[in-house]
Amino acid sequence: MPKHVSNNNKRSHSNPAPYKRQFLCPLCQRPHALRRCHKFLDMNMSERLDTVRQHKYCVNCLAVDHSNGSCFSDKGCRHCKKFHHTLLHVNPKVRDQILPRHAPSVSSGASSRSPSPQPSTSTAARRQPASAPAPAKRGSLTSLIQQNRTILLPTVLVRIDAKNVARCLLDSASPVSRVSRAFVEKIKLNTLTLREETVCQLTLFSRFDSKVKIEGTFRVDNRITTKTPAESLPEEFKRNFPHLFFADPTFYKSAGVDIVIGVDLYPKVVSEGVYARSGLPTAQSTVFGWAIYGLCS
Repeated sequence: MPKHVSNNNKRSHSNPAPYKRQFLCPLCQRPHALRRCHKFLDMNMSERLDTVRQHKYCVNCLAVDHSNGSCFSDKGCRHCKKFHHTLLHVNPKVRDQILPRHAPSVSSGASSRSPSPQPSTSTAARRQPASAPAPAKRGSLTSLIQQNRTILLPTVLVRIDAKNVARCLLDSASPVSRVSRAFVEKIKLNTLTLREETVCQLTLFSRFDSKVKIEGTFRVDNRITTKTPAESLPEEFKRNFPHLFFADPTFYKSAGVDIVIGVDLYPKVVSEGVYARSGLPTAQSTVFGWAIYGLCS
């Protein structure tokens, strides 16, 4: 929980300054809002959701002084207008797979998700003492954050050269593609430092198709610590996807990633083709094979 800091500076009697509260960011211990924290902004979506859940931030406005059920802000997400902060917005095609599937599918043209809860506009309700958080509606980001569910994030294996293979996370919420500093040092890649940022030119090659290669500039980052899935699944789990060539043959094993493919390269990786079955994660076709992602029932 963020630490509370009181502003005890001496104030003039002729011009008293109002009492001001500040909260230290739990990630970097500096007095700024979570939405302005560079460490938070550098996280992928799964890490952001974990941070919000762990430190009990409001999903809608990322404040720490009230619960989700008593949020007074009516802004919501700028992308979809739902009851969550814009920084927690997930691509709609991905969101339906990582949120719990309680509601049965419906005919085309109707939404299969329950409406998101609307923020309270009652001042009295905001002033009431905090009580147990209201149950999150099904299919909301809040419900995902409040549960410890096994979620697969989409990963692919690529060749960097004749000897080295990298595990990549597909993250459309990341503004830039990144490569782990540990991986850079391990295979001794050339880097270039521009101002305070170190970058690396990389070419990602397919393991099975010599014609497929993707070139890009990757930011060297020593904070890539994502492990997906959080816990390994049984090897038999991959039998749910027969006849598919996996982009990551061991996607079901908990392991770290070397590269994060952000929105700058994401469109070049994902291709047409989706394999979906009720109660299972989704398989997305990519130029490197099929990537598996979503909630594991």
